[in-house]
Amino acid sequence: MAKGTGSGKSIGGLLFGLFFLLGGLVAGYFSVLKPLGQTALAMAWQPVPAQMSELQLKFNKDSASKVVGRYEYQYAGQTYQSARISFYAGYDNVGDYWEQLYRHLQRQQETGQVTAWVNPHQPDEAVLDRSVRVPMLVFGGVFMLLFGGIGAGIMVWSWRADRRGEQEQRLLAGEHSALPAGIASNERHSGWLLYGIGATFILITSPAWWALPDELGKGNHGILAVLIFPLIGAGLVLAGWLSFRGYKRIGPTPFFPDPLPGYAGGQVGGYFELDGRSPVSRLRCRLECVHVYSSGSSKNRRTHRDVLWQEERLAIPEHDRIYMQFEVPEELPASGAPGYRGSILWTLTCEGELRVPQPNSDTRLRLPFSRSWTIPVAAGAGLAQWQAPTSVQQQEQQQRRQQAAESATRQIAARQQGDTLQLHSAAARNAGTSVLFMLMGLLFAGIGIFMLQVARDDGGMLWLFPLLFTPMGLLVLWLGVSSLGRSLEADIRPGQVRMVRRFMGRPLYQRQAQLRSPEQLQVELTMTANINGKVTEYFRVVATDEQRKLVLAESIAGREAAEQIRQNIIAVACQDLTAELVI
Repeated sequence: MAKGTGSGKSIGGLLFGLFFLLGGLVAGYFSVLKPLGQTALAMAWQPVPAQMSELQLKFNKDSASKVVGRYEYQYAGQTYQSARISFYAGYDNVGDYWEQLYRHLQRQQETGQVTAWVNPHQPDEAVLDRSVRVPMLVFGGVFMLLFGGIGAGIMVWSWRADRRGEQEQRLLAGEHSALPAGIASNERHSGWLLYGIGATFILITSPAWWALPDELGKGNHGILAVLIFPLIGAGLVLAGWLSFRGYKRIGPTPFFPDPLPGYAGGQVGGYFELDGRSPVSRLRCRLECVHVYSSGSSKNRRTHRDVLWQEERLAIPEHDRIYMQFEVPEELPASGAPGYRGSILWTLTCEGELRVPQPNSDTRLRLPFSRSWTIPVAAGAGLAQWQAPTSVQQQEQQQRRQQAAESATRQIAARQQGDTLQLHSAAARNAGTSVLFMLMGLLFAGIGIFMLQVARDDGGMLWLFPLLFTPMGLLVLWLGVSSLGRSLEADIRPGQVRMVRRFMGRPLYQRQAQLRSPEQLQVELTMTANINGKVTEYFRVVATDEQRKLVLAESIAGREAAEQIRQNIIAVACQDLTAELVI
């Protein structure tokens, strides 16, 4: 069964967001709304002469300043005293308002022309300066919008997460009424996310813009570096706008699962509609089971997305609908399965190119298409109501077999000589990965050697760094070099296999074994690479006897290609045995 809806977490998120929202509103009230309201009311106050008895410019430990003082004035024959200098209270270093006000009041005090503004309806209420501080309004407004917006966003996200959790529970229980309009694509709100991040970059640096003229006047041209942040923000806002425009051109494309829910151990699939748009060619779809969890704490906290399983297929068009259907192994976890830290998500992605009609025109624009949906998957053997036509299924199987054979031929050189099949896993077939390992190894080893020099001078705990980084860097460097120069040759004969391991063309060792059963040949997963969200699995084909394991082919990208190579080996080595092969 899936986990609960997580209402406790959503309440925590609501409270956390409320804290930010209230902080932004309180800051906005005291720095923006209250001073503006007081200034507006003070426009009707009356000016009267005043005598300053005290005037100081004070600084706190953070070099923020404020003006304090006392003055006396007369109104309607009565004498009053006040200590309110401005409608802005407290220390701050936003601009040079307090320094300018102090100098201004000093000049007035020296000439005996200090002016107080008095509330005629309440004469004991007065102020010496009723001006509006534009930089403070900008700073306070940014603080209010930034923190208030973050708080409101967290609250909305928490509320929606709770709603999604409840909906997922109902969908996993098979309640079709919980999905009246389909599952919205994950790209639906991507534009808003870019807008929010871009606005944050712009707003958080906007108070510094006021300092640009003064700093440039002082010859501090380095202050121009602050402009990089609003430029980045503007770029993100533009990306958000482009994302919204692309989304609206194609349409919302809600996804309707069939079966509902999908089943690990059965089928997962469904359809979406293109509403008059047409694919340029058949769209490719990908189903992924992803383990999402967090590690670390505070600023070191990271979110991981480990792909547990992935499969690609061609989508099946039928009228305006695009169908996708997958056979899912039963050992995979269901959505929100217990026993996992974090959560289990099932994501369906469809990509390709569409012809999109233009308004008031007969022409069609070709646009890239990429949509993904998070769908509910339960444990079971359920099947979809809609099934691909038999001819389409047979065509798909034929294409997959052909693609697997072509991929196997591209990756592992094979040559048949009489009754012997020769396989060659060439060196440097994954040169990019090998070079990356070598660069990482050099970097870590270089850091270790540098820290060794530092530790020799300063000692102490610094010795841990070279002891950690140097061996690790040398190990990673060796892995890169060995994978770049390592090759493998295998000869397969009826009932016998032989392999030779080479490095830089020179033989290192050789082994051989007798084959008495197809079960001695296995496909093993050796590495998983995640590049731009696409997972590639690498396999090897091994032969086992009672004492050891022989690698016959290695670094094969894709299980189906590895299974095809295993089938080719069995066809030669076990040609006199009966084997049932499934790819």
